[in-house]
Amino acid sequence: ARVTSLQNTDPYAKAGLMVRENLTAGSRHVILDVKPGGGVEFMMRSASSGATTFIAGGSATFPAWLRLTRSGNTFVGAHSANGTTWTEIGRVTLTLPAGLNVGFAVTSHTTTALATAMFDTVTVSGQPANLPPSVTLTAPSNGQSFAAPGPIALAATAADSDGQVAGVEFFSG
Repeated sequence: ARVTSLQNTDPYAKAGLMVRENLTAGSRHVILDVKPGGGVEFMMRSASSGATTFIAGGSATFPAWLRLTRSGNTFVGAHSANGTTWTEIGRVTLTLPAGLNVGFAVTSHTTTALATAMFDTVTVSGQPANLPPSVTLTAPSNGQSFAAPGPIALAATAADSDGQVAGVEFFSG
């Protein structure tokens, strides 16, 4: 996303990108933001209701491009002057659920004023979860018995809620 402007209500006002475990006030999170003076911060809260800690920083001029990526449990913060060439600010490992809340964060850093920020050129991308298929053995029936060494006919149905099942194979042993 590109932060085109941020109202200077306080030197620690900020606008940026945030991923949160949930929407409660003490939620664990990772944030990448820019302050009115151009300081860029990469921070996280690793424990519910804990303190938000500074990981790394940099500097930018407005408009400031910010990119926050996740790969597994690794989050990477980066900034850019043009949205093409990126400089990594920092990375952190934080175990969060696959389903997160992703959005914009804006704070005036003061209780006496609200801050306004403008974002544009926003892109959200990701890989959908690859859920496992479900397989149900339909033959033989549950509890059915057989005399050795006779053949046993096997049959199954399979479905994949986010893809296709190409086939089902049975293996002995």
